[in-house]
Amino acid sequence: MCAKPTAEKLPGTAKTAKLVLAVEYFRGWGKDILDGEALGKELAGELKKFLKTNKAELHFIRRPGRAGQEREQLGTRQLFIAWADAQRAGFNPDQPYTPILEEMQITDVRQLLDLDLSRPGVNPQATTVDRNILLICTHARRDRCCAIFGRPVAAEVSKDYDEVWESSHTKGHRFAPSMILLPSNYSFGRLTSDETRYMLDGARTHKLTFHNNRGRGTLTPPAQVAELEVARRLLGLGIEPGLNDFATHETTVEVVRDSQGAKSKKVKVEVLHFPTQRSFRAHLTQTDPIEVLTSCGDAPKKQRGWRVKVLEEI
Repeated sequence: MCAKPTAEKLPGTAKTAKLVLAVEYFRGWGKDILDGEALGKELAGELKKFLKTNKAELHFIRRPGRAGQEREQLGTRQLFIAWADAQRAGFNPDQPYTPILEEMQITDVRQLLDLDLSRPGVNPQATTVDRNILLICTHARRDRCCAIFGRPVAAEVSKDYDEVWESSHTKGHRFAPSMILLPSNYSFGRLTSDETRYMLDGARTHKLTFHNNRGRGTLTPPAQVAELEVARRLLGLGIEPGLNDFATHETTVEVVRDSQGAKSKKVKVEVLHFPTQRSFRAHLTQTDPIEVLTSCGDAPKKQRGWRVKVLEEI
């Protein structure tokens, strides 16, 4: 049984990461790419420590279809380093949000351990590229929904868009096809092939697509929701938001109780739109719990989301 759409809202569900590695891996990925099945226990363990130390996420990727396995004959594999928050070490209204994508060729996954992930531009074999890549989850061993819904979209769209790659787990099987746009790290879910093409066309000119946008993964869930709400407000004012137009951060978090004593949170988020220098403050509360089927075959779980109660310009 595949996870079915529910009343759960997509904004605020993006997989969080500020630094993402995507490395080409031609053979089976296992249920978890670092469970030892694909790489062996020793290397998988070393990579887990390396990623934790560098606060990085890792995805296995491959080209859709037979080409994804035939590329093994080349003797090298593609590596992308997405610095999704490269110039946002702290909230600074004078410093624009500028994600950076680097690419390089390696011959062995073990070479990931030799990377310097302190900042962009320090790995001599890596080249900065001005383009996007789209990771579409097709990780069937993790969740069959991703194979059922992800593979056809990846195969179809990749015919005309070479930025498309099949990917390991991108979080959110229930939103399959689940996908991540790098280097900006916006996540999307349940896009058709045509909708994916539309989103990629926009991304090529740095335009932000709203449809089934789950949020920017450099942010916390409430901040993801707030940023998209501000973007919609601007669009309503005739201002078309771009992919890299915002600086967003939480300012306060408050734990509250309802009349039955159940805990929930209230959060304030500030969002700056760089091109217009307009600032907004969003007041968010958690939604009531709803049942969601988070993965194929799992029992339903209750989860809360986030909603903007008040949005004010400051």
